[in-house]
Amino acid sequence: MKQIFRAALCLSVGFLLCGCAALKIPSDSFSEDSETIVFADGKKIKSERFSEFYYTEENINFNAFYQRYRFFTEDGKKMFFHEQRKVENGYGPAGEKDRTAMGQKELSEEEWLSFVGYLKQGTLRKRRDSAESGSTGPWMYLYCQNEDPAGLVFQFSSGGDCLKFEAFCAELAEKCG
Repeated sequence: MKQIFRAALCLSVGFLLCGCAALKIPSDSFSEDSETIVFADGKKIKSERFSEFYYTEENINFNAFYQRYRFFTEDGKKMFFHEQRKVENGYGPAGEKDRTAMGQKELSEEEWLSFVGYLKQGTLRKRRDSAESGSTGPWMYLYCQNEDPAGLVFQFSSGGDCLKFEAFCAELAEKCG
C-alpha cells in the first residue's frame, strides 16, 4: 500500500511540475504594472516597446493631397507630428512646395491615453505587399522596438472608428499652431 501511495504521490508531483512548467511566464511578458496596449484582435504590446505610429493618406490624381499623422516617443516624451500638402486643381504627387500645414507638439497624458484608446479598437498584422498598395490609403503602421523593422499594419475594426481617429488627429493638428 505504501508503494502505491508513493507512486501516486510521485506521479502527482510530476504532473504538477509539468503543469507549472507549461504555465511559466516568458521574460518579455506583460506585467500588471506596465501599460500594455491590448488590441481588438488580442495582440499585446508593452508601451515601453512602442516607438512610432504613422497614419498616411495620399492622392496623386486631380486635386492631389497628402496627409500624415505621426505619434512617437522621443527622450521619454510622447509626441505628435502632422503634415498636410495640397495641389489645388492639379495632379500630384504633392511635394514639399505644396505644404499647407505642419506642426509638432508634446502630448498631455490625457491626449496620449486617448490615442492609445483608439489603437485598442484595431487589429495588427505583419506587413506584406497587397493590392491595397496602390490605393489612397489610409495606410497605418505601428513600429515597436525588437519587432519587424518593416512595421506592423494597423487597421481599425470599423470605418466609423477610423473617422473618429481622423477627427481626433485633426484636433491635435489645430493645437500645433
